Amino acid sequence: MLSICIPVYNYDVSELTIQIHKQCSILNVDFEILILEDGSQKEFVDNNTKTLSTQKHIKHIVNTQNSGRSVVRNQLAEAAKYDKILFLDCDSKLIDDKFILN
Repeated sequence: MLSICIPVYNYDVSELTIQIHKQCSILNVDFEILILEDGSQKEFVDNNTKTLSTQKHIKHIVNTQNSGRSVVRNQLAEAAKYDKILFLDCDSKLIDDKFILN
């Protein structure tokens, strides 16, 4: 059981979330992906919403004002429903197709 938490500010997280979702689904683990937009511009929020709304196990949270890194990470940790939490930066790249497994 894994909660993957990704704070986002003005960044397209489509590729990252699709890769994470695929790896977790293949492993058949209980998971959730929490995306928290921290005051991102409307174009980024709209684009991420469009992509993320089609995926199961993804929760997209939008803060209209920027709260800062610490506040957002604490919000994500509180929103997580599983005991194991993996924080990733929104611009992370998965190094291989076994990232979640490892």
